[in-house]
Order: sequence, then structure tokens, then C-alpha cells
Amino acid sequence: MAAPSPVTLLYGDDAYSLKVAEDALIAAIVDPGFKAMNFNLLDGRTVLPSEVAAAAATMPFGLGGRLVLVRDCLFFSAGKFAAEDVQGLVDLILKGLPPGCHLAFSVTGSIDKRLTQTKAILGNIDAKEFGGAKPWEEKDRAADWLMGQARDRGVKLGNDVAKTMVESLGIDRWKLANELDKLATYASGAPITLEMLEVLGSPGETDVFAVLQAIGDRNPVEAVTRMRKLLVTEAALKVLATMATLMRSWLQVKILAERGMSVDAITQAIGAKSNFKVKKDLESARKFNSRQLQAGLSLLLETDVALKTSSGRGVEALQLERMLVRLATVL
Repeated sequence: MAAPSPVTLLYGDDAYSLKVAEDALIAAIVDPGFKAMNFNLLDGRTVLPSEVAAAAATMPFGLGGRLVLVRDCLFFSAGKFAAEDVQGLVDLILKGLPPGCHLAFSVTGSIDKRLTQTKAILGNIDAKEFGGAKPWEEKDRAADWLMGQARDRGVKLGNDVAKTMVESLGIDRWKLANELDKLATYASGAPITLEMLEVLGSPGETDVFAVLQAIGDRNPVEAVTRMRKLLVTEAALKVLATMATLMRSWLQVKILAERGMSVDAITQAIGAKSNFKVKKDLESARKFNSRQLQAGLSLLLETDVALKTSSGRGVEALQLERMLVRLATVL
């Protein structure tokens, strides 16, 4: 591994990769035994450029180097600091930090490359961008990323399982990485399977599933009660999206089953590598027919539009409860 640059800029929309890069810099520069003296984490939203310069010019103590990390740095954002405010820090970077000293800026999002200080600093540092995926690429890239993480950790994870995890958990890399660690511990060296996902499924999806089961039982009171508990910790739009994901999956297999296709034939038709999820979805959807599921998805879409044009948790909760009552009494 190449020696870290004296000054590094980490930026981009991929917050997870930014944090991983920060941790790698700390590990490469700072001796754990002297971390209390040789590592400074500064809040870039409040720290002044002069304070950063003073910290960066302080010599390391003991073994290893010294690192000053300015997280959420605003020096590269238009309208935050004038060029003259940052000039002393720029001069230090151009002159060179003392031996063993390192300075890193971390910016979640973009930087303004037109700024005078940005141009001056970029020409003399190691800049690394961590870009996020385009909206239409997010799920595919999240699954590929998850499989890469599994390979790096020596965890056996198939593409079908990775895609199912993304469908269930979304594209948040923190959540996916934590779930991967949990499943890897449970698997103890064995391949992670769809059955394991069923056993260790995320609480959010489990609770949403219970709401849908109450709807299948035509029990609006139970559905509303479970939804209210869910909204204590989960955002309304997230809950609605999870409901739609589950219902779409049910509808897909239900339509094929109503055409007389077997479980194995459905598994092949949808491109799944295991019939486990097909069996699970058919069992989950047994209280609905395809027409009812289509009507349910239409109602979820209508509610999604209503949520996005309303404001306040009370209004959102009311919209969801009305939807649940309609689902449980109309379907």
C-alpha cells in the first residue's frame, strides 16, 4: 500500500465509502497507542481555517504519524468562506506540513472546483471522489457492491441472495454491511442462503409483513394497530415502499400460479435460483387473488402521491390508516 499523502481530500455522495476511506487513513497513519495525542477529528461545519492550520502544523508525539481529519468540511463550498479566510491554510499546504503530519478533508457531497481555494488546494493534494449511483443503477450496483463486500470478507453470498437483501433493505450501504455481518456470523463459514434471510429478516420488513397479513385477514383494527407501532421508528414513505415491494413480489408469482404454473416453473420464469422465495411469496399471498393485489398496488400508489404532497407525521399517519382500512375492507 502506498504511503498516505500529506494532504488528502475525500468527497462524494457515497457516505459509506467516505467513512471507510477515513478509517483506512487513520489506520495507515496513526499508531493506536498514541491515537489520543496524534489524531484530531475536527467538525468542518464550525472550525475555522486558522484552527485547522494550527492543528495541522503540530508535530506528532511518539510512534507513528499525526492526522488531522476535518469532517463535513465547508472550505470547498461556495458562500461559506472567502478566499482570504482560507489563505493561511492554503499557504501551509503549499509550503508543506511538518514531517509526519497529515491533513485530511472529508466532504459528503460535491465540492465547488471554481473556488480560488479549491483550485489552489486541489493542485497540491491527493483528491479522491466517491460517487453515488444513478437512480436507475442503484439497486444493481448495490447488489454488486454487496457481493464484493462478501468476497472481501470471505463470506459466501450468491447473486440471488444479494438481490433479495437489496430488495428488502434498500440501497443504504451501512444497513447492507451490518446485515451482511450479522448473516455471516450466523452462517459460520457456510454459504448465506435465502432461508437464513427468512430466519434473520429485518424487523422493519417483518412488521410490514404483519400489517399485510392483518389486511389479508380483513382485520383493519389489527392492521392499524401494527402500523402505529411501526411508525414510531420508521418513516411513512419507507413503510409504504416496503409494502409495495412485498405486494409486487406476491403479485408476480400469483399471476403465474393462476395460470397453472408449478413452483419450479415459476422459479425458472422469474429467473430465481431457488424456489424458496417463490414458495414463501405464494404462501404469503394465499389470501389474495391477482386482481386484489393489483387493486392494492393502485391504492398504495395513490397513497404515495398523497404522502408526498402532505406534511407532518400526523397527516401521514392518517393517510396510511385510511389506506389500511380501504385495503382490509375493499380487497
